Amino acid sequence: MAKKISIYFIEQPDWEKWIRMVAVDFELFFGPCENCYPPDYDLVIPLTINATHYLNRYYPDYNGFKFLVSDSDVLANSDHKGRFAEKLGRLGLAHHSPNLPVGFPSVYPYVFKKAVSVFGVDAYVIENEIQERALMAKVNETDYVRQRWISGDVEFASHVLFDGKKALFLHTIEYQMPQGFYIKGRPTKCQSMKPIEHGHFLSLFELILTGLNFRGLCCFD
Repeated sequence: MAKKISIYFIEQPDWEKWIRMVAVDFELFFGPCENCYPPDYDLVIPLTINATHYLNRYYPDYNGFKFLVSDSDVLANSDHKGRFAEKLGRLGLAHHSPNLPVGFPSVYPYVFKKAVSVFGVDAYVIENEIQERALMAKVNETDYVRQRWISGDVEFASHVLFDGKKALFLHTIEYQMPQGFYIKGRPTKCQSMKPIEHGHFLSLFELILTGLNFRGLCCFD
C-alpha cells in the first residue's frame, strides 16, 4: 500500500472535524505552530495569519517546498482592510472595495469594523447617528474602517490557492444568513451553507493577488 501524503494543519482546531470529513486519503495532523517541524511532513498548511508569520520567521527555507505563503509584509498589507483598499485603488480597482473614503459623510446604515480583525469581531452595523456617537465614544476611530452596507441574506466566500501567477485551486461556499442587519462570524452564524462550483470572479481574484505579490491561501468574502 502506498504511503499516504502527510499534512500538518497549523491552528484552527475547530476546523479539524470538517477537514477530516473531506481529506480522507491523507494522513492528517493538527496542532499549534510550536509543534510543527516542516521536514517531518509532506505538506504544511497554515490556517491563520499568525501561523503564516511563524513559518516565515522560523522556516523560510521551506517556503515553496513544504508550504506556500506570502512574505510577512505582503500579508500585513493584505490583512489590513485600509491598506488593502489603498492597494486596490493603486491597481485601478477601487470600485471593488466596500471601504468608504475617510471623511465621507455618514450614510446609514454602514459597517464599522476594525482594520485588522477576523470572524466579525470588532465589527458593527451603524444604523443611525445615536449608535454612531455611542460607539465612537468607546473606540479609537483611527483603528477602524467604514464600509458600505450591502443588503441581502446570502453571502459567498471564495477560497483560493495562488502560486504568485495563477490560481491553483478555487472553492466557493454560499452562506444563507438571517434577514436584517448582521455581521457574519462570531456575532451571527450562518443558517446553512453549500458549495458553489464556479469561477465567475477568478480572473479578478488573480488580478488582485498578482498586484499584491501574494501567494498561498486566501479567502475573498
